Amino acid sequence: THAHSDHLGGFDTVIEEDNVRIGRAYLKRYYEDRIDDYEVENWDNLEVYGQTVYALNAKGVPIISELEDVSFELGNYTVTIFNGREAEEGNKVGENENSLAVLVEKNGYRVMLSGDMNNYDGDEDEVGAAVGRVNVLKLGHHGYRGSSSADYVKALSPDFAIQTTGNPVDLGVKLRVTFAEGAPIYSTVKHNGIILDITRVDTPKLYQDIL
Repeated sequence: THAHSDHLGGFDTVIEEDNVRIGRAYLKRYYEDRIDDYEVENWDNLEVYGQTVYALNAKGVPIISELEDVSFELGNYTVTIFNGREAEEGNKVGENENSLAVLVEKNGYRVMLSGDMNNYDGDEDEVGAAVGRVNVLKLGHHGYRGSSSADYVKALSPDFAIQTTGNPVDLGVKLRVTFAEGAPIYSTVKHNGIILDITRVDTPKLYQDIL
């Protein structure tokens, strides 16, 4: 979804595997001069982005970087990419503000993968209004402060949410998701994995340990 090492790091190793076949890659362009100085100086955004692009080019995989209004079929699934516009020139932001969000749909069942998207520049307001109600919400930015704004959660009105992280969900996020919208949050903090089978609608059976 974006050029942070906890999201993009290591993809070059996967791409380089001989038994991994890739038809095309969807990857938003990364502009170092449009990222805030702290990240440029202290994080490895450019390195992991460069490693991924190099691996894709070496394997001859076409890279699709124009990601506004992109939707495609993947087997029986429909995948729609949001927040695909590029960072504005002359405006330095954190790379999370550039994060893609992805809607996955099958047979009317809708899952929203928020990446690290936040609402500092109104991304969640825009995406929430465009997407509408979903069945499942993967919390933005691992359930940390700054993501999953009240209007975004209300617009999506999920049946339940998933948090992927090693830290507890932010209290404000929990209040907005569970107490305001009545959606339980299933988290990898307490369990070692989450399995979501969208061909089933029995919520208690969707969540189980990976043994």
